[in-house]
Amino acid sequence: RVGREVGIMGVVKADGYGHGVIPVSRAILEAGTGYLGVANLDEALELRTAGIESPILIFSPGLPEEAEEIAGNRLTATVCTEKFAFSLARLGRKKGEKVKVHIKLDTGMGRTGIYFEDAVDFIGRIAGEEGLEIEGIYTHFPSAEEKDKTFSLNQTERFNEIIAQLERKGIRIPLKHMANSAAILNLPESSYFNLVRPGLLLYGLYPSFEAKKELHLRPALSLKTKIVYLKKVPPGRTIGYGRTYVTKKETVIATLPVGYGDGYSRFLSNKGEVLVKGKRAPVRGRICMDQTMVDGGHIPGLEVGEEVVLIGRQGKESITVEEIAERIGTVPHEIVSRLGKRIPRVYV
Repeated sequence: RVGREVGIMGVVKADGYGHGVIPVSRAILEAGTGYLGVANLDEALELRTAGIESPILIFSPGLPEEAEEIAGNRLTATVCTEKFAFSLARLGRKKGEKVKVHIKLDTGMGRTGIYFEDAVDFIGRIAGEEGLEIEGIYTHFPSAEEKDKTFSLNQTERFNEIIAQLERKGIRIPLKHMANSAAILNLPESSYFNLVRPGLLLYGLYPSFEAKKELHLRPALSLKTKIVYLKKVPPGRTIGYGRTYVTKKETVIATLPVGYGDGYSRFLSNKGEVLVKGKRAPVRGRICMDQTMVDGGHIPGLEVGEEVVLIGRQGKESITVEEIAERIGTVPHEIVSRLGKRIPRVYV
C-alpha cells in the first residue's frame, strides 16, 4: 500500500494492542518492519529486556529523570522541550555517543508536540547540540479517517512547510512521518513521506467505521472460552447483579469464565452476543468481573466444556472487534487493548 521506498514503524503499544507485545514485535520485525513504536519508557524497556534490539521510538514526551535509561538502552526519545533535549544531549556527551531523538510537532492534534509555528526556531536551538542526533520529525492526525480531508491536508501542508524551512536553514532530518492506520487508508496522496506508523492495521483491524475498506485484512486475534456451568432456568427468574434481566420463558443459561476483569466490557451487558455451536447467543444480565451469563435455550445439546467464541469466527457466523465497538459506542482499539493479562495467549 505504501510502496517499498517507505519504511514501516510497527506500533506495539498497549501490549501490542492486547495481542501480546513480545510475540507480536518479533513477528512484525521478522515480516520486515524496521522500527517499533511504544507509548512510554516502561514498554520500551520490556522489549529490551526480552532481547529485542531493533530501534524503538517512545511516543510520549520523556521526563528529564528518564533520560539516563533512554540513553543507556539505545532508545529513541520524542522531544518537545529544550530541557529534555539538553538532558539527553548531556548524557550523550558523557557517554561519547549521540542519543537519537524525533521531534514531535503539533499541527492540529492538540495533545503533545511543539506548535508548528514555533518548530523551526526550537529545532534550530537544539540542532547543534553535541550528543544529540535529530533522526526524525513527526506529527499526528486527529481525523484522518474522515471523508472531509480538508483539515488533514492542511496539517500535511504545515508539516511540509516546516521541513522546507528547516532545509533552507541547512537542517536536514532523515526520517519524516505522519501516517497512522487511518491515514494509510485515506490519505495516500500526501502523508506517507518516508515512514508510516500503522497500529491497528497490523492486527488485521480497521481503525474506524469510516475508514476505507480497501485492504483485504484478516484479524490476527480471536477470543475463545468454554462453558463452565449450565442451568435450566424457569420464567420469571432474574439474572446477575442488579437483576437487570428477567427470563421470559424457560431457557438454559450458560456461565462463561470471562468478565470485565479480562477486558470483556461491562457495557456489553444485555447487549453482547457470543457464538456457540455456530449460533449467536445473547448476553443476559450484567457482565461480572470474572463471569458472563449467556442464553443458550435455543441451541440444542449444550454441554459444559463447549467452546464459545467472543471474538472471531465459528461455523458461518462471526463476531468482529468492529461490531463489538459499534455496539458499545467506542473504537476497535479499546476493545483489543483492554484484553487482560490473565487471558492465555496462544500463538499459531
